[in-house]
Amino acid sequence: MKGSNATARIAGFFLAVMLPVFSATQGLFSQQLFNRNFQPGYQIDGNKITAMTEDSRGFVFLGVRGGVYGFDGVAYHPLPFPDSLKHYDVSMLADAGQQLFAGLSSGALLCWTNTGMDQLPELLMQAGAPVTDMVFNSRHTWISTYGNGIWFRSEVDDKSLFTKVDKLPDESVYDLHADDAGKLWAATDGGLLQISSVDGAFEMAVFGPTEGLPDLLVTCLYLDEENQLWLGFQDGGFCSFDPVSHQAQRIKAAENWQAGRVIKIIRLENYLWMSTAGQGMLAYHLYHRQLMAWPENETAELPQRIFQLTRSTLRGFWMAGPEKIIWTTGRQIELHKQINGLNSEATTALFADSRNRLWWSNEGGLFVCDNTGIELTKARKIALGPTGKATYASSIWEDSKGNIWVGTLDEGVFMLDGRDFSIQHFTEKDGLVNNNVLSVSGKGNQLWFATLGGLSVAEINPAGKLVFLQGQAAGAGTNYIYDVLADHRNNLWIATDGQGIRKVEKGRHVEVLPDSLRREVVYTLEEAADGAIWAAIPEKGLVRLKNDSLWWLRASDGLSSTTITSIIQTASPYLIAVGYDGFNLINAWTGKVVRGSKHYGLPSAQSGLGVVTNAADGTVFIGTIEGILRLESIGDLANREPLIQLRRITANLEAIDYSRPISLLPDQRQVSVSFAGLWYPQPEQIRFRVSLSGRDTTTFETRDQTLHFGKLDAGVYKLGIQEADAENNGEALEIDFTIRKPLWQQTWFIILFLIAGAGLIYYWIKAREAKINARQRLLREKSEFEYRNLRSQVNPHFLFNSFSTLIALIENQGNDAVAYVEKLSDFFRQILEHRDDTFITISEELQLLQTYLFLQQKRYGKGFVARIELPDAVLPTLIPPMTLQMLAENALKHNIASKDNPLELRIYFEENMVVVSNKLQLRSSKEASTGLGLRNIRERYQTFAGLQPTIEQTDKSFRVLLPPIKSH
Repeated sequence: MKGSNATARIAGFFLAVMLPVFSATQGLFSQQLFNRNFQPGYQIDGNKITAMTEDSRGFVFLGVRGGVYGFDGVAYHPLPFPDSLKHYDVSMLADAGQQLFAGLSSGALLCWTNTGMDQLPELLMQAGAPVTDMVFNSRHTWISTYGNGIWFRSEVDDKSLFTKVDKLPDESVYDLHADDAGKLWAATDGGLLQISSVDGAFEMAVFGPTEGLPDLLVTCLYLDEENQLWLGFQDGGFCSFDPVSHQAQRIKAAENWQAGRVIKIIRLENYLWMSTAGQGMLAYHLYHRQLMAWPENETAELPQRIFQLTRSTLRGFWMAGPEKIIWTTGRQIELHKQINGLNSEATTALFADSRNRLWWSNEGGLFVCDNTGIELTKARKIALGPTGKATYASSIWEDSKGNIWVGTLDEGVFMLDGRDFSIQHFTEKDGLVNNNVLSVSGKGNQLWFATLGGLSVAEINPAGKLVFLQGQAAGAGTNYIYDVLADHRNNLWIATDGQGIRKVEKGRHVEVLPDSLRREVVYTLEEAADGAIWAAIPEKGLVRLKNDSLWWLRASDGLSSTTITSIIQTASPYLIAVGYDGFNLINAWTGKVVRGSKHYGLPSAQSGLGVVTNAADGTVFIGTIEGILRLESIGDLANREPLIQLRRITANLEAIDYSRPISLLPDQRQVSVSFAGLWYPQPEQIRFRVSLSGRDTTTFETRDQTLHFGKLDAGVYKLGIQEADAENNGEALEIDFTIRKPLWQQTWFIILFLIAGAGLIYYWIKAREAKINARQRLLREKSEFEYRNLRSQVNPHFLFNSFSTLIALIENQGNDAVAYVEKLSDFFRQILEHRDDTFITISEELQLLQTYLFLQQKRYGKGFVARIELPDAVLPTLIPPMTLQMLAENALKHNIASKDNPLELRIYFEENMVVVSNKLQLRSSKEASTGLGLRNIRERYQTFAGLQPTIEQTDKSFRVLLPPIKSH
């Protein structure tokens, strides 16, 4: 890049980087820790905190007088507490996975379950003395008290009562631990107590000064992951104790102990943390074997008395005092505003050399301190040049001989002898291409200086003198160089201002980037553990180059800033990329990004070049506006993730048991989910990405920790809740639940309904076919009946009888003969008229019957009598045609009808039935009967009306009861 615009942009960059240096406020103290203080909420009403624990889910519980409160970093939630016990202090809290236990100063032991913390606790025992600790192993639950010994309960039956351990050597017990072998260890006023269970009985052993303990009063103990016991004492400091050999190992750093009683001990990584009555918090490094006060000063605002230390699921630990609780990373994160009284704010360059020294520079000049132990010591200022004026560095680097090279703006480069700090100064007069040096690097005896005038290449000759070999090595048009990197293959990579990245391979330039990047500005370069080259391009993020392929990392991928000014590969798989919004931790293999500064609420990093460096022990130092940030265990810091934990699920405002698969009723369509995002370093900053599959695929972000879903349809749902800044593969809370379909929408019901429907249709079709067949048969029988009836009426016998009757009438009663012929004609006409009718009115049926009766009475005379006694109301109702005629014919067919023994036929209405009755005076010679008439009457009633006539026969009478059919 050429011209005045380029120069102006370069100047602007350095003004943006360096102005904060000159305006930074001097700090007064050195801050030796990173922590988060939490004051008790208003719900606690000023009560002193007396107990604390963090459960397996990550929730914190605080005990006070007369109450227990759950805490998620944002809000305090009171647990129900018995009114009768509210004037006692909670002296102990313990978590057992699915249960929370609280011991009281009265000796009471209470228990809540995780899914029932909105209910009053169960009272398990009354020990009669303050409960101090509680532990669990595979066989027993153990309770210690101060004044009434140790109590136990068998884990085989969790409903069994607690029983006191007999014959303890001392009943004042402070602390308990259970080891993997099933042994119980207790810290008592009478020494270290061991309890073993042998054949159902307890065996005890007491260890004291005879076994090397510096004090008989053991006030606390801690069993670490290596199965090593650490003991704290009333006056003897602390020591380790081997549970196998039963011998104590004295700690040299604890000799001449002046810190008073050791209250609590925990181990975290390489440090043993101790709360003491006389000197507050102390940290002991297990490998350096050094003891330090922590923090160094009072600016950390730790409680004067810390009574509880508890490891956190977020890999830090908790400190609890009467007025507050504190979450801390220990020494994993420290911010040094001063080092031994020398200002370390607003650094412009930072470097850890091979002699375990840390170099830094700011507006006050160049400084160095020792980093040989667990503290930064022996800090001093290094004067550059004979004038002694403060000259700050733009870059610091160490060559293979142990010499320290300091690049400056406008004053060239200085070389300091790594042993005696003697100084040599090189400028343009000595062959440096430009006095504005942005970075210094090298390999072997060769050095590269990136300057605003291009790249200067120099070599240290056998005599130890610096010889500049060439002026510019970046190529035409690349006068402004930000950084130079030599990779493991001895290739040279050059970061330019406006000409992208240049690669020098075996002395010649190689084009490595596509056209889209050849005009880019590149601030810094770094080779990752996998051999890839990472480059920072302002306002565009990071680019990874490997095997001539490019892969971008941008803000959408998690970077806190798209302008990165410093990159370094740490001893872990993580790169550290420093930008305007702090530092990012980037997994070099997967590309996973953790926004370190934002994650922990740390100050913004100084956005200059070369403000991050690796120490020999893996510690990383980052220059920030507020001071130098010291980071231990980078991988551990990067792998911490917020915990998303479920609190409560309700459906239609009714609590749901989420410990088993959730299946909701069809009407439970209003679902609410309450959860917590546990991230104690920055709890108020956490945001959540929420998705509900099964309803839609839309995701949304929120800070609310209660979600409401209304009018959900029946179906299978998966609710996913994830921290918004987490990668897609980050841990998420997933809740599966099903809203069952209504009965009529369930598959089995639909199948059963279809089968039943098909069956009904089948039977309906069959019934319809049967009905049609019956009707057809009835019609056929009706036709046959009509045919037979007509045939019977006109058969020779019937005609002979009719003609004989007619001749007799002609001879004796001529006028009646004419009427008889007319009636006979009417009878046949009426039969033909109603031949096709299913029903006729009783009135019409009576007309047909009267005609028939007239004909029969002319034949039988007084030997046949018919009486019809039907009310007018029944005449409009319906009846199958010729029913009454057939019954009258049936009576004449089977009974004697003579002058001496007349046959009486009676038709009347009784109990809503038309009754046809006749005396039973059977003929001696019966005519053949087919039963067709009565069967025809029954089937016509059943088929067309769904009714049945009733037939009654006694020794004296024969009756047929016909139900009248109402017209529709």
